[in-house]
Amino acid sequence: MKEFFGVFWKFGAIATVMFLGATICYLRAYQDPVVVERQVGQVVEQLDDLYRQHPTDSNEKRREVLEILVHEENREFSRVMWEHLAEALLLAGFMIVTVEGLTRYLASKEVVEANTLVTGQFRTQTDELKQTFEGQTAELKRKFETQTAELAQKFESQTAELKQQTDLVSSNVWNAIFNRLVPEEIGTEIKRILKSDVCRLRPSYTVVLSNQDYTDVPDGHVVVRRMMFYKLLNLTGGEVTYPINFRTLNTTVGDTVLTAQDGTKVTLPRIRTVRINRNPETLPTGQVTEYTCSVSLPKMSDRAQAWEVYSEVEGLSLTTDRALYILGAPCEGLEVQVMNHVPELLTVQDEDVCLTNGRDRLSPTTPQKWVCEGGILTGTALSVPWRAVL
Repeated sequence: MKEFFGVFWKFGAIATVMFLGATICYLRAYQDPVVVERQVGQVVEQLDDLYRQHPTDSNEKRREVLEILVHEENREFSRVMWEHLAEALLLAGFMIVTVEGLTRYLASKEVVEANTLVTGQFRTQTDELKQTFEGQTAELKRKFETQTAELAQKFESQTAELKQQTDLVSSNVWNAIFNRLVPEEIGTEIKRILKSDVCRLRPSYTVVLSNQDYTDVPDGHVVVRRMMFYKLLNLTGGEVTYPINFRTLNTTVGDTVLTAQDGTKVTLPRIRTVRINRNPETLPTGQVTEYTCSVSLPKMSDRAQAWEVYSEVEGLSLTTDRALYILGAPCEGLEVQVMNHVPELLTVQDEDVCLTNGRDRLSPTTPQKWVCEGGILTGTALSVPWRAVL
Protein backbone atom coordinates (compact mmCIF):
# COMPACT_ATOMS: atom_id res chain seq x y z
CA MET A 1 0.00 0.00 0.00
CA LYS A 2 2.83 2.36 0.76
CA GLU A 3 4.34 1.71 -2.68
CA PHE A 4 0.94 2.28 -4.29
CA PHE A 5 0.55 5.74 -2.80
CA GLY A 6 4.12 6.52 -3.76
CA VAL A 7 3.35 5.76 -7.37
CA PHE A 8 0.08 7.72 -7.08
CA TRP A 9 1.91 10.86 -6.00
CA LYS A 10 4.48 10.31 -8.72
CA PHE A 11 1.81 10.53 -11.40
CA GLY A 12 -0.23 13.21 -9.56
CA ALA A 13 0.79 15.93 -12.03
CA ILE A 14 -0.74 14.15 -15.02
CA ALA A 15 -3.86 13.30 -13.06
CA THR A 16 -4.15 16.90 -11.86
CA VAL A 17 -4.03 18.21 -15.45
CA MET A 18 -6.70 15.69 -16.46
CA PHE A 19 -8.95 16.58 -13.54
CA LEU A 20 -8.42 20.33 -14.15
CA GLY A 21 -9.41 19.96 -17.81
CA ALA A 22 -12.45 17.91 -16.80
CA THR A 23 -13.43 20.64 -14.35
CA ILE A 24 -13.10 23.36 -16.99
CA CYS A 25 -15.14 21.34 -19.53
CA TYR A 26 -17.79 20.63 -16.92
CA LEU A 27 -18.03 24.29 -16.00
CA ARG A 28 -18.27 25.11 -19.70
CA ALA A 29 -21.13 22.64 -20.18
CA TYR A 30 -22.88 23.50 -16.94
CA GLN A 31 -26.05 25.66 -17.27
CA ASP A 32 -27.09 27.72 -14.36
CA PRO A 33 -30.96 27.71 -13.91
CA VAL A 34 -31.01 31.53 -13.88
CA VAL A 35 -29.08 31.63 -17.14
CA VAL A 36 -31.40 28.98 -18.68
CA GLU A 37 -34.46 30.97 -17.57
CA ARG A 38 -32.96 34.13 -19.10
CA GLN A 39 -32.24 32.31 -22.38
CA VAL A 40 -35.79 30.92 -22.51
CA GLY A 41 -37.09 34.43 -21.93
CA GLN A 42 -34.97 35.72 -24.80
CA VAL A 43 -36.31 33.00 -27.10
CA VAL A 44 -39.89 33.82 -26.14
CA GLU A 45 -39.27 37.52 -26.77
CA GLN A 46 -37.77 36.70 -30.17
CA LEU A 47 -40.89 34.69 -31.04
CA ASP A 48 -43.14 37.49 -29.86
CA ASP A 49 -41.22 39.99 -31.97
CA LEU A 50 -41.42 37.61 -34.90
CA TYR A 51 -45.22 37.33 -34.62
CA ARG A 52 -45.58 41.09 -34.36
CA GLN A 53 -43.37 41.69 -37.37
CA HIS A 54 -44.94 39.05 -39.60
CA PRO A 55 -48.44 38.48 -38.38
CA THR A 56 -49.60 37.00 -41.70
CA ASP A 57 -46.46 35.65 -43.41
CA SER A 58 -46.28 32.06 -42.26
CA ASN A 59 -43.20 31.22 -44.33
CA GLU A 60 -41.18 33.96 -42.80
CA LYS A 61 -42.32 32.87 -39.35
CA ARG A 62 -41.29 29.32 -40.10
CA ARG A 63 -37.90 30.41 -41.33
CA GLU A 64 -37.24 32.57 -38.27
CA VAL A 65 -38.43 29.89 -35.90
CA LEU A 66 -36.19 27.39 -37.68
CA GLU A 67 -33.19 29.68 -37.29
CA ILE A 68 -33.95 30.08 -33.61
CA LEU A 69 -34.27 26.28 -33.18
CA VAL A 70 -31.04 25.62 -35.11
CA HIS A 71 -29.19 28.18 -32.98
CA GLU A 72 -30.50 26.60 -29.77
CA GLU A 73 -29.72 23.11 -31.04
CA ASN A 74 -26.14 24.12 -31.82
CA ARG A 75 -25.75 25.59 -28.39
CA GLU A 76 -27.18 22.45 -26.78
CA PHE A 77 -24.86 20.30 -28.90
CA SER A 78 -21.87 22.37 -27.77
CA ARG A 79 -22.95 22.04 -24.17
CA VAL A 80 -23.33 18.27 -24.47
CA MET A 81 -19.95 18.01 -26.15
CA TRP A 82 -18.32 19.92 -23.31
CA GLU A 83 -20.08 17.69 -20.82
CA HIS A 84 -18.91 14.48 -22.52
CA LEU A 85 -15.40 15.88 -22.79
CA ALA A 86 -15.41 16.58 -19.03
CA GLU A 87 -16.57 13.03 -18.35
CA ALA A 88 -13.92 11.64 -20.68
CA LEU A 89 -11.12 13.62 -19.05
CA LEU A 90 -12.29 12.64 -15.57
CA LEU A 91 -12.48 8.98 -16.54
CA ALA A 92 -9.10 9.15 -18.27
CA GLY A 93 -7.52 10.71 -15.16
CA PHE A 94 -8.91 7.97 -12.91
CA MET A 95 -7.81 5.29 -15.36
CA ILE A 96 -4.29 6.74 -15.62
CA VAL A 97 -3.92 6.99 -11.89
CA THR A 98 -5.40 3.56 -11.19
CA VAL A 99 -3.83 1.56 -14.01
CA GLU A 100 -0.44 3.27 -13.92
CA GLY A 101 -0.35 3.19 -10.14
CA LEU A 102 -1.31 -0.48 -10.03
CA THR A 103 1.18 -1.28 -12.78
CA ARG A 104 3.99 0.55 -11.05
CA TYR A 105 3.00 -0.98 -7.71
CA LEU A 106 3.12 -4.50 -9.17
CA ALA A 107 6.38 -3.69 -10.89
CA SER A 108 7.88 -2.31 -7.69
CA LYS A 109 6.59 -5.36 -5.82
CA GLU A 110 8.27 -7.62 -8.34
CA VAL A 111 11.46 -5.60 -7.94
CA VAL A 112 11.22 -5.92 -4.17
CA GLU A 113 10.61 -9.65 -4.48
CA ALA A 114 13.48 -9.92 -6.93
CA ASN A 115 15.70 -7.93 -4.58
CA THR A 116 14.59 -10.13 -1.69
CA LEU A 117 15.38 -13.22 -3.72
CA VAL A 118 18.75 -11.83 -4.73
CA THR A 119 19.42 -10.85 -1.12
CA GLY A 120 18.49 -14.34 0.06
CA GLN A 121 20.73 -15.90 -2.56
CA PHE A 122 23.52 -13.52 -1.57
CA ARG A 123 23.10 -14.42 2.09
CA THR A 124 23.07 -18.11 1.23
CA GLN A 125 26.24 -17.76 -0.80
CA THR A 126 27.77 -15.67 1.98
CA ASP A 127 26.93 -18.37 4.55
CA GLU A 128 28.39 -21.02 2.28
CA LEU A 129 31.54 -18.98 1.78
CA LYS A 130 31.72 -18.38 5.53
CA GLN A 131 31.38 -22.08 6.27
CA THR A 132 33.97 -22.90 3.63
CA PHE A 133 36.32 -20.27 5.04
CA GLU A 134 35.82 -21.49 8.61
CA GLY A 135 36.40 -25.07 7.53
CA GLN A 136 39.56 -24.15 5.67
CA THR A 137 40.71 -22.01 8.60
CA ALA A 138 40.12 -24.88 11.04
CA GLU A 139 41.96 -27.26 8.75
CA LEU A 140 44.88 -24.85 8.42
CA LYS A 141 44.90 -24.32 12.19
CA ARG A 142 44.90 -28.07 12.78
CA LYS A 143 47.74 -28.57 10.32
CA PHE A 144 49.65 -25.67 11.88
CA GLU A 145 49.20 -27.08 15.38
CA THR A 146 50.23 -30.53 14.18
CA GLN A 147 53.32 -29.18 12.48
CA THR A 148 54.11 -26.99 15.50
CA ALA A 149 53.77 -29.98 17.83
CA GLU A 150 55.99 -32.06 15.55
CA LEU A 151 58.59 -29.29 15.39
CA ALA A 152 58.44 -28.81 19.17
CA GLN A 153 58.81 -32.54 19.73
CA LYS A 154 61.68 -32.67 17.25
CA PHE A 155 63.30 -29.65 18.89
CA GLU A 156 62.90 -31.17 22.37
CA SER A 157 64.31 -34.44 21.12
CA GLN A 158 67.29 -32.70 19.56
CA THR A 159 67.74 -30.54 22.67
CA ALA A 160 67.62 -33.60 24.92
CA GLU A 161 70.09 -35.38 22.65
CA LEU A 162 72.38 -32.35 22.64
CA LYS A 163 72.09 -32.05 26.44
CA GLN A 164 72.84 -35.74 26.79
CA GLN A 165 75.92 -35.41 24.61
CA THR A 166 76.99 -32.26 26.50
CA ASP A 167 76.48 -34.01 29.84
CA LEU A 168 78.43 -36.98 28.57
CA VAL A 169 81.32 -34.78 27.44
CA SER A 170 81.21 -32.83 30.72
CA SER A 171 81.08 -36.05 32.71
CA ASN A 172 84.05 -37.47 30.82
CA VAL A 173 86.04 -34.27 31.33
CA TRP A 174 85.00 -34.16 35.03
CA ASN A 175 85.94 -37.80 35.55
CA ALA A 176 89.28 -37.33 33.82
CA ILE A 177 90.13 -34.32 36.01
CA PHE A 178 89.04 -36.00 39.26
CA ASN A 179 90.67 -39.31 38.46
CA ARG A 180 93.96 -37.46 37.95
CA LEU A 181 93.84 -34.82 40.71
CA VAL A 182 91.37 -35.96 43.43
CA PRO A 183 91.17 -39.20 45.44
CA GLU A 184 88.37 -41.50 44.40
CA GLU A 185 86.39 -41.23 47.68
CA ILE A 186 86.29 -37.42 47.57
CA GLY A 187 85.34 -37.38 43.89
CA THR A 188 82.48 -39.81 44.52
CA GLU A 189 81.14 -37.66 47.37
CA ILE A 190 81.28 -34.48 45.24
CA LYS A 191 79.42 -36.19 42.38
CA ARG A 192 76.69 -37.30 44.77
CA ILE A 193 76.31 -33.75 46.11
CA LEU A 194 76.13 -32.21 42.63
CA LYS A 195 73.53 -34.74 41.51
CA SER A 196 71.27 -34.19 44.51
CA ASP A 197 67.78 -32.93 43.62
CA VAL A 198 67.00 -31.45 47.01
CA CYS A 199 68.62 -29.74 49.96
CA ARG A 200 67.55 -29.61 53.61
CA LEU A 201 67.51 -26.13 55.05
CA ARG A 202 68.40 -25.68 58.73
CA PRO A 203 67.40 -29.11 60.13
CA SER A 204 66.40 -29.08 63.78
CA TYR A 205 67.03 -32.32 65.73
CA THR A 206 65.51 -32.55 69.21
CA VAL A 207 66.09 -35.45 71.61
CA VAL A 208 63.68 -35.78 74.58
CA LEU A 209 64.65 -38.17 77.39
CA SER A 210 61.56 -38.89 79.52
CA ASN A 211 59.68 -41.80 81.13
CA GLN A 212 56.54 -39.89 82.11
CA ASP A 213 54.37 -41.16 79.22
CA TYR A 214 54.64 -44.82 80.30
CA THR A 215 54.01 -46.58 83.59
CA ASP A 216 56.22 -49.66 83.31
CA VAL A 217 59.59 -48.52 81.96
CA PRO A 218 62.21 -51.10 83.10
CA ASP A 219 64.94 -50.02 85.49
CA GLY A 220 68.13 -48.87 83.77
CA HIS A 221 66.18 -47.76 80.69
CA VAL A 222 64.81 -44.51 79.31
CA VAL A 223 62.29 -43.67 76.59
CA VAL A 224 63.94 -41.56 73.89
CA ARG A 225 61.78 -39.40 71.67
CA ARG A 226 63.51 -37.91 68.62
CA MET A 227 61.94 -35.08 66.62
CA MET A 228 63.34 -33.90 63.29
CA PHE A 229 62.19 -30.72 61.50
CA TYR A 230 63.63 -29.25 58.29
CA LYS A 231 62.65 -27.44 55.10
CA LEU A 232 63.03 -29.32 51.83
CA LEU A 233 64.19 -27.14 48.90
CA ASN A 234 63.86 -28.27 45.27
CA LEU A 235 67.16 -27.62 43.42
CA THR A 236 66.22 -28.90 39.94
CA GLY A 237 64.57 -25.76 38.54
CA GLY A 238 61.43 -27.75 37.71
CA GLU A 239 59.01 -30.22 39.24
CA VAL A 240 60.56 -33.30 40.80
CA THR A 241 59.29 -36.40 42.63
CA TYR A 242 61.40 -37.10 45.70
CA PRO A 243 61.09 -40.07 48.10
CA ILE A 244 61.34 -39.29 51.84
CA ASN A 245 62.29 -42.20 54.04
CA PHE A 246 61.70 -42.48 57.79
CA ARG A 247 63.23 -45.31 59.84
CA THR A 248 63.91 -46.01 63.51
CA LEU A 249 66.00 -48.83 64.98
CA ASN A 250 67.08 -49.91 68.44
CA THR A 251 70.55 -51.34 68.44
CA THR A 252 70.84 -52.12 72.16
CA VAL A 253 67.22 -52.91 73.11
CA GLY A 254 64.87 -54.96 70.97
CA ASP A 255 61.13 -54.52 70.54
CA THR A 256 59.51 -53.77 73.89
CA VAL A 257 55.85 -53.49 74.87
CA LEU A 258 55.11 -50.71 77.35
CA THR A 259 51.91 -49.47 78.97
CA ALA A 260 50.93 -45.87 78.26
CA GLN A 261 49.32 -43.61 80.88
CA ASP A 262 45.85 -44.32 79.41
CA GLY A 263 46.40 -48.09 79.75
CA THR A 264 47.03 -48.90 76.08
CA LYS A 265 49.86 -51.21 75.09
CA VAL A 266 52.51 -49.68 72.85
CA THR A 267 55.34 -51.50 71.09
CA LEU A 268 58.60 -49.59 70.83
CA PRO A 269 60.42 -48.49 68.75
CA ARG A 270 57.85 -46.80 66.55
CA ILE A 271 57.21 -43.80 64.28
CA ARG A 272 54.65 -41.57 66.02
CA THR A 273 54.03 -38.69 63.60
CA VAL A 274 54.93 -37.60 60.06
CA ARG A 275 53.89 -34.26 58.54
CA ILE A 276 54.71 -33.12 54.99
CA ASN A 277 54.23 -29.41 54.27
CA ARG A 278 52.13 -29.19 57.47
CA ASN A 279 49.80 -31.99 56.33
CA PRO A 280 49.80 -35.10 58.58
CA GLU A 281 50.47 -38.43 56.90
CA THR A 282 48.20 -41.39 57.67
CA LEU A 283 50.44 -44.10 59.12
CA PRO A 284 49.58 -47.81 59.14
CA THR A 285 48.07 -49.16 62.35
CA GLY A 286 50.25 -50.97 64.85
CA GLN A 287 54.00 -50.69 65.20
CA VAL A 288 55.57 -48.68 62.33
CA THR A 289 59.37 -48.60 62.17
CA GLU A 290 59.77 -47.70 58.47
CA TYR A 291 57.71 -45.33 56.33
CA THR A 292 58.35 -43.96 52.83
CA CYS A 293 56.36 -41.36 50.95
CA SER A 294 57.02 -39.80 47.55
CA VAL A 295 56.30 -36.10 47.28
CA SER A 296 55.95 -34.03 44.11
CA LEU A 297 57.91 -30.88 44.75
CA PRO A 298 56.95 -27.92 42.55
CA LYS A 299 59.45 -25.54 40.99
CA MET A 300 60.90 -23.35 43.73
CA SER A 301 62.41 -19.97 42.95
CA ASP A 302 63.41 -19.04 46.51
CA ARG A 303 63.80 -20.50 49.98
CA ALA A 304 60.42 -19.26 51.17
CA GLN A 305 58.76 -21.89 48.96
CA ALA A 306 60.55 -24.83 50.61
CA TRP A 307 58.30 -27.55 52.07
CA GLU A 308 58.31 -28.29 55.80
CA VAL A 309 59.00 -31.89 56.90
CA TYR A 310 58.45 -33.06 60.48
CA SER A 311 58.84 -36.52 61.99
CA GLU A 312 58.67 -37.89 65.52
CA VAL A 313 59.90 -41.34 66.61
CA GLU A 314 60.46 -42.95 69.97
CA GLY A 315 62.16 -46.01 71.34
CA LEU A 316 63.52 -47.61 74.53
CA SER A 317 67.24 -47.23 75.28
CA LEU A 318 69.64 -47.93 78.11
CA THR A 319 70.56 -45.15 80.51
CA THR A 320 74.03 -45.26 78.96
CA ASP A 321 73.46 -45.12 75.23
CA ARG A 322 73.25 -42.66 72.36
CA ALA A 323 70.90 -41.39 69.65
CA LEU A 324 72.36 -41.61 66.16
CA TYR A 325 70.92 -39.79 63.16
CA ILE A 326 72.32 -40.20 59.63
CA LEU A 327 71.61 -37.34 57.20
CA GLY A 328 70.14 -38.64 53.95
CA ALA A 329 70.53 -35.40 51.95
CA PRO A 330 72.88 -32.37 51.93
CA CYS A 331 72.01 -29.90 54.68
CA GLU A 332 72.60 -26.22 55.21
CA GLY A 333 73.10 -25.65 58.91
CA LEU A 334 71.95 -27.83 61.80
CA GLU A 335 70.42 -27.23 65.23
CA VAL A 336 70.54 -29.86 67.98
CA GLN A 337 68.70 -29.72 71.30
CA VAL A 338 68.50 -32.22 74.14
CA MET A 339 65.73 -32.14 76.79
CA ASN A 340 66.66 -34.33 79.78
CA HIS A 341 63.61 -34.90 81.97
CA VAL A 342 65.29 -37.68 83.99
CA PRO A 343 68.45 -36.00 85.36
CA GLU A 344 68.37 -38.41 88.27
CA LEU A 345 68.98 -41.29 85.83
CA LEU A 346 71.40 -39.90 83.25
CA THR A 347 73.37 -36.89 82.09
CA VAL A 348 74.38 -35.39 78.74
CA GLN A 349 77.79 -33.80 78.33
CA ASP A 350 78.17 -30.93 75.86
CA GLU A 351 81.50 -32.14 74.55
CA ASP A 352 80.07 -35.57 73.68
CA VAL A 353 77.52 -34.27 71.10
CA CYS A 354 79.23 -34.22 67.71
CA LEU A 355 79.17 -34.86 63.99
CA THR A 356 81.16 -37.75 62.56
CA ASN A 357 82.98 -35.49 60.06
CA GLY A 358 84.18 -33.04 62.73
CA ARG A 359 83.65 -32.94 66.48
CA ASP A 360 84.29 -29.22 66.66
CA ARG A 361 81.69 -28.29 64.02
CA LEU A 362 78.85 -28.14 66.57
CA SER A 363 79.05 -25.05 68.77
CA PRO A 364 77.05 -24.90 72.02
CA THR A 365 74.84 -21.79 72.27
CA THR A 366 72.89 -22.49 75.45
CA PRO A 367 72.93 -25.45 77.82
CA GLN A 368 71.81 -28.57 75.98
CA LYS A 369 71.66 -26.79 72.58
CA TRP A 370 74.20 -26.84 69.70
CA VAL A 371 74.40 -25.19 66.27
CA CYS A 372 76.32 -25.88 63.07
CA GLU A 373 76.36 -22.97 60.60
CA GLY A 374 78.07 -24.64 57.65
CA GLY A 375 77.02 -27.19 55.07
CA ILE A 376 76.78 -30.89 55.93
CA LEU A 377 77.34 -33.67 53.42
CA THR A 378 75.06 -36.62 52.78
CA GLY A 379 75.84 -39.61 55.01
CA THR A 380 77.12 -37.51 57.92
CA ALA A 381 76.01 -38.94 61.28
CA LEU A 382 74.94 -36.94 64.33
CA SER A 383 75.74 -38.58 67.66
CA VAL A 384 73.98 -37.55 70.90
CA PRO A 385 75.29 -39.79 73.74
CA TRP A 386 74.25 -39.85 77.43
CA ARG A 387 75.59 -41.56 80.50
CA ALA A 388 73.95 -43.07 83.53
CA VAL A 389 74.32 -41.23 86.79
CA LEU A 390 76.45 -43.33 89.13
